[in-house]
Amino acid sequence: MDPAIVDTIIGAVSVVFGAAVGAVITYILSQRRMSDKQIFQAWRIAFDSFVFKGPWRLQSDRRRAHQGIEDIIKAVNTGDISGSKERGKGRAFLRNQEWLAKMDDVEKRLNLIRDLARDFEKQHRITFGAEDGKSVEKITKEISESIDKERNKPTVR
Repeated sequence: MDPAIVDTIIGAVSVVFGAAVGAVITYILSQRRMSDKQIFQAWRIAFDSFVFKGPWRLQSDRRRAHQGIEDIIKAVNTGDISGSKERGKGRAFLRNQEWLAKMDDVEKRLNLIRDLARDFEKQHRITFGAEDGKSVEKITKEISESIDKERNKPTVR
């Protein structure tokens, strides 16, 4: 066999092998585990949204408010934080079972806020379906306080 052909084949095989190794390394690095504290820190970016700042003012920009709520729910469920280079993990990746249960409650509250916002848009007033009559402001404050509290707890490994 001609040495030039052998050199070409060896070069092509090494390029393919190098690309495959690079892809495997990239995949492994992207799948690395985050600590529970790191997951909460990533979520903090999503919860630092205008939706949770100040009094509830859905009527000022309804589309932006709806999108902000949806983005927060998406961050908690998938770890994808819209508008940020930060990448987190969804709540299913939490190792601490107590925190996982609390985040289930947070998701329910976020969905309640989303539903109340839709109700407000349809009826031009908020009718609270919750038996305890919690306001949107109170629910968002509770969620923010809960996230801050959990984020500041020591990491369990």
